[in-house]
Amino acid sequence: MDVDDDVARLLLTSPFDRRDRAAVTRRLTSTAAAMVALALALAGCSSSGHKACLAKHPGSGGLAVTYPGAAKCPNNPLLGVYNPSRLKVHSPCTRIHGTVVVIDIKKDGDQHLDLRPDPGYETLLDKGNLKDQSGSMVVEIMPGQNFPPLKVGDHIGVMGTFVHDTHNDWNEIHPVWSIAYRNNAGEITSLPPRIPEYECASDA
Repeated sequence: MDVDDDVARLLLTSPFDRRDRAAVTRRLTSTAAAMVALALALAGCSSSGHKACLAKHPGSGGLAVTYPGAAKCPNNPLLGVYNPSRLKVHSPCTRIHGTVVVIDIKKDGDQHLDLRPDPGYETLLDKGNLKDQSGSMVVEIMPGQNFPPLKVGDHIGVMGTFVHDTHNDWNEIHPVWSIAYRNNAGEITSLPPRIPEYECASDA
């Protein structure tokens, strides 16, 4: 099954109706627009002599598959990941609860969260998380995913693929399938569009 078939299967079998979809779309459109604008601004910032690259996620119509409720994990555990060979999959469908302590927008448009795990979830961390992330789990939200905005201090539940990033030598949740919010947003699933393309330009 290819990525588009995978996404179509999840969309058709997910428990939401047209009113739910319309409500989520209205609530998330402004967030998506803001993320795109910020990613465009940050993509132009790189040191002299290096290339600035912006991730483009063409996807199905260029949009993520977004709906209220918990995710049904895709057949492809690295759906939408650029250069997936750098990630070693521990588990394709893992949930972690914790508190957001850092939010960082990267030049390629990815949103990195540092999540301080709740008691009982520390076993998901490895030496790299302890040494370089101050005991936090890295959670990576990719461009095109339409999650309601987060802020430092939010307590959330994240479900996604539990991987080891061999480049950085730490564990991550990457990709993210759904986020459970401790407010009236409830749990939102936003599956990433298919594998991204990167548009690079040399700095002047």
